[in-house]
Amino acid sequence: MWVSRSSPRCALLVLPFGLWLVHLERIGYGTGWIDAGLPLFVLAFIAGAIAGQRPKQARLLAERLSRNGAAQSRDLRALLDNRPSRALNYLPALIIVAIVVLMVFKPG
Repeated sequence: MWVSRSSPRCALLVLPFGLWLVHLERIGYGTGWIDAGLPLFVLAFIAGAIAGQRPKQARLLAERLSRNGAAQSRDLRALLDNRPSRALNYLPALIIVAIVVLMVFKPG
């Protein structure tokens, strides 16, 4: 629970520190791998926000069912088993891996 709520704040900390490292190393913002990494970072942030909506709905429904002492409902199971939503949740992680590959191998 803590991780999902703190992820956006942590992501917003990564960006300025990454830009600071670019400045310290005097790499330049016109470098291809930096220019590719920044939009990918924004895309990962947006994809994470979109992908997190179904799990958030599932969590809120599960909390409501738990408070009322109700058993798991079909609606909750449908939210948890939604394949497009589950696949979309992997997208931000894949984008982050691509960013790490760019930052480590510095192509171009």
